[in-house]
Amino acid sequence: MPKDFDRKEGTGVLFANTRKTGQQPDWKGELKLSRPYQAGETMRISGWVKETSYGPLISLKEDTFVPDRNSNINPVPSRRVDDDGEVPF
Repeated sequence: MPKDFDRKEGTGVLFANTRKTGQQPDWKGELKLSRPYQAGETMRISGWVKETSYGPLISLKEDTFVPDRNSNINPVPSRRVDDDGEVPF
């Protein structure tokens, strides 16, 4: 990757390690964080495999999606008041 490339916050890339020997990683790269993280905190990332003229790479994006607590994306089914959980037969 060019040294003068200014990556957008929350994005990154992994390149195949073509000089791998022994226990070295298969992929190497970088991720520019969009906020400070604390040790032990979990960061979610998403990745897409892409083919380029330099070979395969994995494009990364920091997953900062937080569902709206008031939305009904995955609503919990409510039980009817008269439903006692028994099978009716």
